Amino acid sequence: MDVWCMGSRTLQESKFTGPNFIQVVEGVLAKCSTDEVKLFVGLARRILLRRNEVVHGGDLIHPSVLLRLTTNAITEYHLATATEEPAQVSIVEHPSRWMAPYAGWLKMNWDAALNHSQGYTGFGLVLRDSRGHLVAAQCVSKPGVLTPSGAELTGALMAVYFCKSLGLTRVQFEGDAQAAVDDINSSVRDMSSLGHVVDDIRTELQGVSLWKFTFVRRDGNRAAHLLSRFAASYAVDKISCDTPPVWLRDIICLEQIAPGE
Repeated sequence: MDVWCMGSRTLQESKFTGPNFIQVVEGVLAKCSTDEVKLFVGLARRILLRRNEVVHGGDLIHPSVLLRLTTNAITEYHLATATEEPAQVSIVEHPSRWMAPYAGWLKMNWDAALNHSQGYTGFGLVLRDSRGHLVAAQCVSKPGVLTPSGAELTGALMAVYFCKSLGLTRVQFEGDAQAAVDDINSSVRDMSSLGHVVDDIRTELQGVSLWKFTFVRRDGNRAAHLLSRFAASYAVDKISCDTPPVWLRDIICLEQIAPGE
């Protein structure tokens, strides 16, 4: 009740009761606006997560913090979906949001971030299945600041090695660096200083015929982007997590329920 009383006036003043949660939800859908329904869903999920964290020895988060986290998540979702391209643009080739791979495939999103002030480069890897569920995630920071192109290609190589270590055969690698994806998919030999990294990636791809690289806009690569920034900011050696932190779970959850193209 401490959490609900901080929500909208409709949620504060209305009493939704019933023998089961389904009827409570039906009451909310009948009496609340779309924005209020979003707030109800977000707060209900936050209450459940807070309960689980307390049961397993975590701290009890203040109701005002739950409300702020929920409203921030809703705002991020609106920002992510407000920039979708018109239907006539090739959205399938260059989507503006995260889209699940085909059934039987996995999608590996990767990204890199630079921390010039502390002298670190961070990498974020997020592996999900065709339902959008997290399979594995990893963030790594390395000393030294690479060039943007070098960081993105190094992150792509790390993603390939990570999937190879898991023995995966059907993987779509997706990143928001158009130049890196184009270099990897090109049939022309890369004669630049980063050519050896591109060669290593192509060699690994030849060993698994069903691996492919695709480009996505930044809004469709948020989970990996946030992990790479976390790694660059906190200089972590390597963190692999099957159970992601709350802030990453929120992004993955929102991308799962985002409307289809």
